[in-house]
Parts: sequence; structure tokens; C-alpha cells
Amino acid sequence: MGLCSHPDASVRKLAVRSLAAWVQHGSIPVDNLMSVLRHMLGQLDSVLDFDATADVVIEILGDKRLRRVEDTVCKIALSGLTSPPMRSKLREAIADEDEPTVRSISKLLAELGENNTEFFVRHLLSQPVQDCLDMLLETASFPGYYGVDQDVTELSFYFWFLFEETCRDTSLLFSPADTPETHASKTAFVARLFERLLENLCAQVRLPPPSVWSTWKPDTRDRFRVHRRECADALLHCFYTLQDRALQLVIDALLQSVAQKSGSPGPHDVVDIEALVFAVKAFHESVDVSEATHLVRLVQVQTLQSIDALCRDWDPMSQLRNTVLAFLGSYAEWLAQHLEYLSSSFDFVLASLTNRLASMAAASALCEICDSCRISLASHADQVINACLAVLPATEPAARGKIIQSLATVIQALPPDAASPRLGMVVRGILDETRAIVHQAESSGDPASHKAAILVQLGYLKSCCRGASPVGVSVAALVDLVDPPHMPATPDEAVLGADLSQTLQSIAALWSADDETVSAVCQVVNEISRSRLSLLAAEGDGLLGFFVTAVRSEPRACVLKTLAVYSEYLSTLEGGLGSGGGSGGGSGGGRLADARLGPVFVDVCNSVVGRFASLSYMEDNPDVVHEFLKFLHKYMTQHGAVIVSVDPAFRQSVFSTVFMHGIELQERLAVTATLEFLRDFLGLGHEASVVASVVNGVLASTGVQLIRSLLQALGGRQPRSLADKIAEPLFQFVTKYPTEARQGLSECLAVPGFPSARLTDADKADFIKACTGTRRMKAFRDSVQAFAAKCWGVTLSMSSKW
Repeated sequence: MGLCSHPDASVRKLAVRSLAAWVQHGSIPVDNLMSVLRHMLGQLDSVLDFDATADVVIEILGDKRLRRVEDTVCKIALSGLTSPPMRSKLREAIADEDEPTVRSISKLLAELGENNTEFFVRHLLSQPVQDCLDMLLETASFPGYYGVDQDVTELSFYFWFLFEETCRDTSLLFSPADTPETHASKTAFVARLFERLLENLCAQVRLPPPSVWSTWKPDTRDRFRVHRRECADALLHCFYTLQDRALQLVIDALLQSVAQKSGSPGPHDVVDIEALVFAVKAFHESVDVSEATHLVRLVQVQTLQSIDALCRDWDPMSQLRNTVLAFLGSYAEWLAQHLEYLSSSFDFVLASLTNRLASMAAASALCEICDSCRISLASHADQVINACLAVLPATEPAARGKIIQSLATVIQALPPDAASPRLGMVVRGILDETRAIVHQAESSGDPASHKAAILVQLGYLKSCCRGASPVGVSVAALVDLVDPPHMPATPDEAVLGADLSQTLQSIAALWSADDETVSAVCQVVNEISRSRLSLLAAEGDGLLGFFVTAVRSEPRACVLKTLAVYSEYLSTLEGGLGSGGGSGGGSGGGRLADARLGPVFVDVCNSVVGRFASLSYMEDNPDVVHEFLKFLHKYMTQHGAVIVSVDPAFRQSVFSTVFMHGIELQERLAVTATLEFLRDFLGLGHEASVVASVVNGVLASTGVQLIRSLLQALGGRQPRSLADKIAEPLFQFVTKYPTEARQGLSECLAVPGFPSARLTDADKADFIKACTGTRRMKAFRDSVQAFAAKCWGVTLSMSSKW
């Protein structure tokens, strides 16, 4: 240690670096480490090599071996780190904006606190601890914008998280020997501490003036935004401690600033107001919806009108407006419980929709408010629709989808007979514009130039249908919401549905070579299928035929997904799930649906499974494999009668090809999807009586081959990392079909050298016994892992007991 104070700077530097390395690698005994700590703390008073010396102390304070002597370490460290010279050094460094010195002191204090948080809480009223906490707050007030001028202020955040959580443990904060005065002193000190931290954080999140912000590069802005998110987490911890007091302090300061700036001529800087609104937004996760004292002052008509006026005059980059919109959206559930303030909040959002720099934030807030308050807004649906449609042409195109979704969400809360014409009006408006673009694309002979416009219109249709989808119970609902049954399409809906179907088919045909456009068309059909709209109920034959033809031409994952979703939609409309559908694998939608879906199933399987004859096709198109397996699973569980009605030889050929080829694939997504589907398929034989004959038929013809393929996969055909996935269908085999599984395992493993020449007959016998002798998945998986390891010639670090 003597070399650490050597007069030669190069010697000191090498000595300190060596000492830090010894500490880091635990080469110094604990008893000696205490002496090193004392010596190095003394060295901190020297102006020479302060940062390097601090790094050694930080390494020592982070040594986990010192936990058993926590009290001694803390007393030694606190005496050195909170000494008058050290406090003076910190204040001088902050005044001089000496960032390296402040950073080192902050890291020293934070390291001590993070590793000894419980000591700090137990000795909260001791002067050294209070001095240390005070110094940590001082480091967090270092001037400059984080990520731009300095990177110091965030160093203590983790300590404050730990400290706040530890303070919530009253058994640590309060001692049985505490007097009422001591109890009150501790409570008051913690409150004062977090009030100061709250004030500090509100200053840290303050944005620079627009003239400065506009000069920052994008990555600089991103760093500062990330810092604000970190500050938001710290603000939330302040709220955990201060509760309503935090709201009161921030909103008092906010309203005072608004009143001061509103009552005097400008120019005004509104970044302080923006920072305070940001702080209130940060609290939203923990503010109770019943809070009715402080938030109400912020969402009153007069307050929001004053903020709106300040935004118009002194917020050229709409930073304050965007933050207020985010605040209103985050408190949408609170507004649902305080409907008297819904109108003022809605008006502020509506007024912001036409602001070019705030339209996206306004649309997002509108979505959240309409979702949480849809029941209350439904009684004013026409006013909401008219107001939003009036501003729609003046809003940014990117925001219009959310506005349309918001309208559909409000309309969805109306009774079906009232909702249908209103939704139809919105859809018709979008559809007419879409058809005009399609006509232009056909006339010009250059569809590519109209692709962007058609994708925008499809996005609007998708947003409208998403908003009309059945949703959970609103917190503002006066009555229970249940998903209403699909109503038969009215004549107007039938005409609209026919036009919509024809337009979607025209788009898909015109841009058939463009995956993005075809996927967008599929997404629209998917959203309609999930919604309460009956628009496409009468178009089943046409749309099913169109999508089947598309699969026949070129199977796409998005089209297969849409076929599965749309089939369920038609089944639900025509027969309901009450006739035996749902997860039980019943008949789904009755005879009409079966008559439609049977040919669909056969045609799709012919088109896809024919291509699955090539393993390279399956490996090159894992998304198609994945979606086709989901298509099969959907039909097994929702349309079991359709599967049963298909020719047995055909369906057995379909499932056998999928399973046998899928297990051999060398593409992880595809083989994993195959193994998961095989697991579920084997379970359906017992869970869904309708398709039990299908499962039994496949097992009767290819059961032994499936077991052989699974064993080959374990034996080396698939990576060992897939052993757990392979174990899942094998476990289903053994538990659901024990006799067949035992016979299949015995027959396959009786072959010499199968599935690996490394296995002995005893190994195979032990494996069969282990597999068939347990019904616990963990024990079964361990046996499979051990079997795979032996096949690979690998010794497990923790061997499984067969």
C-alpha cells in the first residue's frame, strides 16, 4: 500500500491499478481488506489520483465478503466519506462543475448505500447516515442536462429504489425500543428526504428551451428521453413514500406556475409546467381511481383551458401539449370514475387533434379515453362521431386510424340496432375512398404507385373493426357488458358486406405479388371476424373460395391464418358455439358451416401437404408450417365434425405427412411447432370426443413410426436443446396411450444400434422403465434428457436417476 502514495505518479498509478485488481479477484483476506479500506479512505483527502483511489474503495465496498462485518465497514466508510473535507470537496466540485470528481464521490456513496441499505435504514437518525444521504441528493443536483452535459445525476437512482423499498419494511425502520418521538422523527425525516428527491427529479426531467432542443442530434434526444423514463421510475418511488403528499406538492407548483404565466404578458418558458405534468403522469400507476382531492384541480375546465392557451402561444414544439395528452390518456380509468371532468379532458384532446406536432399523442389519448369511458360516451355517440369526423380531414394521416378506432369503440358500446348503422356509416366512408384508389390503380396500370395509399385505407378499415371488437367490462360501465350474439346482417349491411368483400378481393388480386398488401387484406378480414360486425356473413362462399384459390396458387402464412379465423367467424354466425363447438372439438357451426368448411379443409390440405412432400420447402417456409399446424389445430378443436366427415385415408395421410416430415426438419421454428402440435393432437383424443376417432386412426396407422421418429430425434437427428420439447409429445403418448406406447418403445428400441450405437440393452430397458413408470412431467423430462445425453455420449453434470 505504500506504493499507492509514492511520489512518482506512474508508480502510484500502477500500484493503485494492481490493488484494485487484487480486490476485484478476492485475493486479499477480509481482515487485511479492512486495513486497506482505512488506508485508501485516508488517501481520498489527497488531490493526487483521486479518481483511481476512489475506484479501489468502490471495489472494496462491493466485496460481498464484507457483509458479515457490515456495521464495522459502514462506520469506517461513513467516517471517511462524510468527513468535512470530503463534503467540502463535493460542494466545490459541484460549484466548479468538476464532473469526474462528482462522479467518483457519487459512485462511492451509492456503492456504500446499495450494499448496506438495511444499515442506513436502521441508523437513519445517525448524523453520518444523514450526511451521506444529503450528499447523495447533492450529487443528483449536478447542473446540466443528462446525456448531454453530464452523466452523473442518474448514478444514485438504484440506491434510492433500494432505500425506498427497505424503508417500507417497518421492522427495519422502527425499533421496539423507539419512543413516539423517535418514531415521529424517523417518519418526518424520510418524508423530507423524498420531498427533496421529488423536487430534484422534477428539475432533472425539465426539457431544454426549444431553441436548445432543436440543436440536439437525434441520439442525444434519445438519451435524454431514456433518462426521463428512468426519472419517472424514481418519481414513482417518491410517490410510494409520500402518497397524496406527492400529488399535492407537484400540482400546487404546477397550478402556481400556470396561474403566474397566464396572468402576465410573455414571453413565457413552459418547460417547468411540462416537467410537473410529466411527474403527475409518472404517478398514474399507483394513484387510486378514487382520489378526488388533487387531480380534480388539474383537469378542471379553467385549468385545461389555461394550459391550452399557453400551449398555443408559448409551446412551438408542442412538448407541453404532448405531455398533457399523455397525462390525460394515462388517467383514462380515473376519468371513468370522475365523469364530471370527462368533458373538459375530451375537449382538450379534440382541440389537439389538428395540431400537426401533437396529433398522434392526441389520437392515442382519444383511444385510451374512449376505451375506458365508452359506456359514458355512448350516450353522446352522435356528438362524438360528428366532432371527430369534423376534425378528421385536418389531422395527420398517421393519426386517423386511431381516431377511427376510437369512434368504433364508442359505437360498440351502443345496442346492436343503434350501433349497426353508425358503424356502417364509418365503414362506408372508408370503403368509398378505398374503391376510388383501387379504380385509379387499375386505370393507371401502375398499382405499385398506389400501394402506400391503399395500405393507409386498409389500416383505417382494420382500426375501425378493431374498435368494434368485443372488449372487457369498462370500469365506467353501469351494467355488465357481455359479448352480444352476432346479429343477422341487415339489407344495408349485406350490400356493404358485398362491396367490402369485392373490394378486398380486388386489392388482393391487384397486388397479389406484394406480401405486405396481401397481409394487410388478411388483417382486415381477421379484425372483422373478431368483431361484432356481420358484414362478411353473407360472403362466405366468395371469400372462402378466394382465399382457398390463393393458397392453391401460393400458400402464405397470413392467408392460412385468415382462413382459420374466418372459418370460425362463419361457424359462429351460422350455428353458434352452443351446438358442441369450442374447445371440445364439436361440430362448430352446424350443417351449413360443415358443408362450407369441409371442401375448404380438403382443398387447403391438398395444396399445402403436397408441398410438404419436400423437406426443403418446409425448412424454407417455417412460417407456413407454423400457420398450417395452427389451421389444423383450429379445425380439430372448433370444427371437429368437419374433420370426421373427411375421407379417413386422406386425413390420416395429412396428419402422418405433417408429423413424420415435421419431426425430421432442421429448422427450429418448424420442428418446434410440429412437436407442440403433436403434443396437443395426442391430448385431443381424450379431451374432445368428436375427434377421438381421428386421433385413434392416425395412431393405429403411424403410432409406432411416430415413436420411432421421436426416438431418432433424441438419438441425434435433432439438437439436444430440443430434448425437452421432444419429451412433451412422448409424455402424452405414455400417459394417454400407455399400452401402445410401451409396445412402440419396446419394438423400436429392440433394433440394435437404434437410435444410437452408444446405447446398451440395459440403457434401453432402463429408459423404457423410467418413461412408463412415472406420471410426473419433471421426472419424465429428466429421463429423456439423460437418454439423449447417452445417445450423444455426453456426461450430465447432474445425472438423472432412471
